[in-house]
Amino acid sequence: MGTGASASKPKPTPRTTYTANHRMNAVYGRIYGDPGRRMNFTSLSRHYLDRPKTPPSSDKQLKVVNLDLNLEENKRAHHTDEYELDNLIIRRGQSFDVSLTFDRPYNEDNDHISLEMRIGEPPHKISKGTIAKVPFSEANPYTWSAKMLSKDGNSITLRMFSPADICIGQYKFGVEIKTGEGEDAVKSQHHMKDPIYVLFNPWCKDDTVYMEDELEKEEYVLNDKGIIYYGRAKHPRPRPWAFGQFDKEVVMAVMSLLEGGMQLWARKNAVLVARAMSAVTNAPDDGGVLIGNWSGNYSDGTSPTRWTGSIAILEQYYKTNESVKYGQCWVFSGVLTTVLRCLGIPTRSVTNFSSAHDTDGSLTIDNHVGASGELYNDDSVWNYHVWNECWMTRPDLPTGYGGWQAVDATPQETSEGFFWTGPAPLAAIKQGHVYLPFDTGFVFAEVNADRINWSCTETHDGYVDMVPIGTKKSVIGKCISTKSVSSDDRNDITHLYKHPEGSEEERMAVRCAVEHGSRPYTYDQDEKPDDVQLQIETEDEVMIGQNFDVKILVANKSSEKRTVDIYISTHACHYTGVPIRNSKLKAEHIDLIIDGNEDLDVKMKVSSADYLDKLVDQTCMKIYTMAKVRETNQMWSDQDDFSVETPDLVLDSEGEIRVGKPFKVKVYLKNPLPKKLTSCTLAVEGPGLQRPKVIKTRDVSPNGELKTEIQLSPRKAGKRVVIVSFDADQISQITGSLNIQVKK
Repeated sequence: MGTGASASKPKPTPRTTYTANHRMNAVYGRIYGDPGRRMNFTSLSRHYLDRPKTPPSSDKQLKVVNLDLNLEENKRAHHTDEYELDNLIIRRGQSFDVSLTFDRPYNEDNDHISLEMRIGEPPHKISKGTIAKVPFSEANPYTWSAKMLSKDGNSITLRMFSPADICIGQYKFGVEIKTGEGEDAVKSQHHMKDPIYVLFNPWCKDDTVYMEDELEKEEYVLNDKGIIYYGRAKHPRPRPWAFGQFDKEVVMAVMSLLEGGMQLWARKNAVLVARAMSAVTNAPDDGGVLIGNWSGNYSDGTSPTRWTGSIAILEQYYKTNESVKYGQCWVFSGVLTTVLRCLGIPTRSVTNFSSAHDTDGSLTIDNHVGASGELYNDDSVWNYHVWNECWMTRPDLPTGYGGWQAVDATPQETSEGFFWTGPAPLAAIKQGHVYLPFDTGFVFAEVNADRINWSCTETHDGYVDMVPIGTKKSVIGKCISTKSVSSDDRNDITHLYKHPEGSEEERMAVRCAVEHGSRPYTYDQDEKPDDVQLQIETEDEVMIGQNFDVKILVANKSSEKRTVDIYISTHACHYTGVPIRNSKLKAEHIDLIIDGNEDLDVKMKVSSADYLDKLVDQTCMKIYTMAKVRETNQMWSDQDDFSVETPDLVLDSEGEIRVGKPFKVKVYLKNPLPKKLTSCTLAVEGPGLQRPKVIKTRDVSPNGELKTEIQLSPRKAGKRVVIVSFDADQISQITGSLNIQVKK
């Protein structure tokens, strides 16, 4: 019906009218078994209704006129004062103080105050932990509780306690006051519009993420900048990274990830939170933060090497609600470190060099050599791979598996149908206990798989006969690295993942793991001993633009002369170990005659002209070598990773640096190439110092120099870092950082 004209309503059909007195007498009669029994409920109710509801003027309804969350004091006590939000941010399992001011003095005998914390969407239920009603009582660390600290005129100060196992996330805070008793009581409520954020608490012994060492908490929870390592095991290189977990937009993005990716009950559990965050950091399953791209073509997004930190990535994701293009392993790891540190879980980025990718669950890396010497394989070995470790107890596992847990956000293989990895206990990885959750077998293979060469021959009935012809037992999982606590030095943590290579304990762990893999009989087959042994050797450091040699060491362990046919080839590849199309840079066939018990070496020279125009953004190469001994038909194959180095940016500044006062950073780069660098940009950022920005700069002449200045204006005092990344069409992955002290 239209809204303009009114219409008369039809008259209702006459019916018997039942008063409240009729209904109550019917119930009264049934209770006493006498339908005729009556009481005048109308006069009885009037007796109570006529009584005044309002308390005497001296005890009028108590109302809140001001609620002070004591932001500065509480945030400092909870180690959340660096967060760039005006909201109260607290850590569970720790008290915080609240001051209330009323419209009259608080009367303990007549005014009953209850504090309220609500999380999630209505309906809120105490049984589900989505609402807590907190009366004044004695402090109790195992439940929500509150006690009065002081009373002054119309104001009181309360201390509120939260349990160490509550859900993390956004809570709504309110105050409910009842004045008077029984039916005479009147109520008032006061609810805060802005949420209170509750995080995990590494400072609380009852929290599953408790970490004892203060310096470690400073590093793994509060440090908003760090270093992620890349390159190769012979020469790990540092890449500065701005985690920026205190940035306002970052916090909002992280909270949206938490609330959009997890059910409330799971947010109590640090293990499940870490696992879920590893999933939502990547895009394939659920439209998460980052899209991975290893193709070398990033024209419709940002090249992974251009990112200098997590802030710009999470801010873009939060504002657009679309996955960000593009990331690779160190970017996924940097973002996940930001997310978990923001939530209060101690976390670090970890780089594993010569990192295996097992695709079939065999827990070995298998190279298959055909009858004609062709090499084919689905497994791969990455030059390096970066994941995360987070610190927590594992109440879901037997005692002894708490501590550092491996978590990986890079989408490689699915687990339970999703692209997430971990948390996998390092203690289980080290012992080969790959049957323990989560994804421990996959991480074990990354750090401690044997690389096995199989001779594959097709049988008459169509099956393939596989015979092991060579096992490399110490080539996977090298130089596992993370930033040291309180310094920029590299910390080698390989010992946390495996026993010393070749030790009895390490071999036992490998066999234990493989017995739970898809090919448990692997070590039941005997290998034939080789009387000719070969090994690839490359130079440690070669700057891009320089020539280098590939050397093959050959040792004849027999007493007889041997003729060895050797094939060496170098290929341009991604850092994941996958060669690019038409990637062959150079190849040579060498026929070698070696006497009994003699050692020789052969070399293949590679010039800069062979590789300069064919490398992709990580300047990586793969060296393949195959050999056959004519006299014995012994076959041998091996591969090695190699990369040429890129220069570092040199940064410098002069004079005293103060909050709000602009200062300049000098940037210097020496072009290592005999060609012009074009489309040059500088990406700049620093948590608390400079939000991410990209600056276009001039071309750099062949073997020339770039000298420029960047002006910055600090927002916060303390130890800060400037991170700058240089990118051009001809070269990338050139970074530099400068630690500075900002005064107030």
